[in-house]
Amino acid sequence: MNPIIQMQLEDVVTFITSHAGLPMATWPGDRLREWLAFHEAQGSLYLTCVDGRLTGMGIGYQVRTRDLEQPWPVATPSGECFFIAQLIADNPQAGMGIWQQWADRVRGWKQLKVYGHRRGILRRITFRQIDRMIARWKRDLRK
Repeated sequence: MNPIIQMQLEDVVTFITSHAGLPMATWPGDRLREWLAFHEAQGSLYLTCVDGRLTGMGIGYQVRTRDLEQPWPVATPSGECFFIAQLIADNPQAGMGIWQQWADRVRGWKQLKVYGHRRGILRRITFRQIDRMIARWKRDLRK
């Protein structure tokens, strides 16, 4: 069961707005709630929780390559790419939890080309980069 069912949408809004510097943290509350509700309904909202407290949020979905340049790429379950619209993690475990959900819930995950925006530029994220990031998070957890 998706953790959003176990918590109020307002908790997710508060989590996002507590992360200053994110463009969407400044969106009006109603717009942010609509955006989250849309992604929850589409199955593209991923959350991690520890002891009932939200620790991570990811929004990602499959798209076609030709749709990646759109301001809001359209979800296409048969798309050859996975678009990460947002990833927020309070700690390495939360980040790894979101990545693991994507790997577990997205069919053909390792065959997809992964993309996301970094500093406003659309960039491809290779699985080698993902593996290195997760390895770094695991090292941080051991410290």
